[in-house]
Amino acid sequence: MLAAGGLSSGAHLAAFLTLGAAGAVAGTRFLVAEESKYKDVQKRAIIAAKSGSTVRSYAFDELRGTTGWPPGVDGRALAIPAVAAVETVGADIARIKEEVAEGAKKGDPSAVIAWAGTGVGPLDRLQPAKVGCANRLLVLGLRHVATGHCAGAP
Repeated sequence: MLAAGGLSSGAHLAAFLTLGAAGAVAGTRFLVAEESKYKDVQKRAIIAAKSGSTVRSYAFDELRGTTGWPPGVDGRALAIPAVAAVETVGADIARIKEEVAEGAKKGDPSAVIAWAGTGVGPLDRLQPAKVGCANRLLVLGLRHVATGHCAGAP
């Protein structure tokens, strides 16, 4: 079994392994890696985010014009004012989309859509994925397994 959701540090990985996971899937941690294709404004927004700053909503796809997902599929991203506005009954979606597009062009973090998971809180800096994230998580996980603290360890 692989653990996923909220994983953004080596301590999180160790906790998942201790609980019996064979490994883990880290997503949001790599969005703020230097190699990430995210725009600088998206990376800055994630780094500035606190725990609890993300929401699940269909509004993100409405704002982006990517509503072709199967029923019931939404996404999690940093909460921005436009999401609440879109979810208001009778909202002028076209106007809100224009405001978001204009804000994103200006580099306004409160107007940019930054897909992110629940593990945003501990993320506080950019660092290379290879050195800063992947290697630390991998080394910690391997040590954890090698010392027999993981279910299924030899």
